[in-house]
Amino acid sequence: HHNSVDRTQSQPTPTRMEYLQLLMYLRAFGTKRAYLLVKIFGQIGINIRELPRLTVEACRAGEVRGAEGKSTVIPAGLGRELLQYAEEQSVHAGPVIVTRNGRPIDRCNVNHMLSEAALGAGLPPEKFSPSALARMCWEAQDEVRKKLEPLYVKSYEQLLDAEQTIVAWSQT
Repeated sequence: HHNSVDRTQSQPTPTRMEYLQLLMYLRAFGTKRAYLLVKIFGQIGINIRELPRLTVEACRAGEVRGAEGKSTVIPAGLGRELLQYAEEQSVHAGPVIVTRNGRPIDRCNVNHMLSEAALGAGLPPEKFSPSALARMCWEAQDEVRKKLEPLYVKSYEQLLDAEQTIVAWSQT
């Protein structure tokens, strides 16, 4: 659901391996909140402003509604982790990722958490901003789409062929 912004090399994007390296580092030495934030930006591709929309209810429904009314699927595994985290934090409704006093977590806090984590993992922090993680997410989705395109075309042709056997003007 991303804008087709010119994504040049001037904007560093983590590789899948760097992303996994950061998650493994956070699992061992970080906070669960930082770990989940990396996964949220890297798997859903939402921005910091949309974090409050990532609610317990959205996780149960399996999708988060964006500001423009578009909804983004929450991968099942991430949804389960977020619901478990919400339960651990005694959050029964509303935004899952909040500050200790229940407020939405702000941009500065998120960026600080992610760059500290990247530095700790020995990775370049500029590759782990929410927008860089979102780019990684969209690029992975685009790659999957490209790989599926021939299958889509073939399936559509099979549908048309099946219809043609039923409604063809002349059976040749």
